Amino acid sequence: MNRNILLASHGTIGAREAEKAVINYCWDKTHITHLLVIPEFWKDMLGDDWLNNSCVQKRFMNYLENELEQETYVECTRIHHEFAKLGINHSQKVYFGQPQQCLLDVFSRSEFDLVITG
Repeated sequence: MNRNILLASHGTIGAREAEKAVINYCWDKTHITHLLVIPEFWKDMLGDDWLNNSCVQKRFMNYLENELEQETYVECTRIHHEFAKLGINHSQKVYFGQPQQCLLDVFSRSEFDLVITG
């Protein structure tokens, strides 16, 4: 029997518990799709409440984007290595937006037997 599991995880303590739980549902023909959502509220974080010129705001926006990109890479790499070490078939999806809507979008595009969120 094949099993397709959607795991929504972003690296927090609760999300890591969900990662541990998903392993209990894996066997030979299991595929896990890991979903990491970068919440869209970050796009509005301009620092304009404390940064007083556009040049500094632009630098801050670039810094923030780079930090989010690096954190996302580290998180996806960590999960990839963990699942690969256990021999778990998996893929990853990174979305930017409202977490609930992104989860529903991914869920509606595939047939999942189980959804685990952290």
